[in-house]
Amino acid sequence: YDGRLPATRLQAGVQEALGLPAMVDIMQRLYVGGLTRAEVAGLAGLVLEAARQGDAAAQGLIEQGARELARCVAAVQQRLGLEDACEVALVGGLTQAGPVYLDPLRAALGAVLPAARVTLAEQEPAVGAALLAWQSLSELAR
Repeated sequence: YDGRLPATRLQAGVQEALGLPAMVDIMQRLYVGGLTRAEVAGLAGLVLEAARQGDAAAQGLIEQGARELARCVAAVQQRLGLEDACEVALVGGLTQAGPVYLDPLRAALGAVLPAARVTLAEQEPAVGAALLAWQSLSELAR
């Protein structure tokens, strides 16, 4: 953190969550002390809440993450040779965050896969994988 941007709600939340005396201490914490997976995961809630409160930095992080995730989904779609009008089922804890996360993600997916149908998963990912495997085996048996 170099102080070029104005302080935000997100900055205050991160500083408090990580017990940093000052935001400049984050570099020491990141590169020398390190962060546990739980600490990193815990920051997601701070980002989401700050974004809900209108924090532009938090909203920007969500939008950037959504664009990168959408690019990954598009790469998988191409690699698997799926049709342009494929279905993308969203799973995971962040889908519970609501519009603050889902709206930017849907927009990003729409930008890279405009014909795809984006839905929330109805089952756990393992159930969906098993159903797809069963479907593939059924088609092979014909």
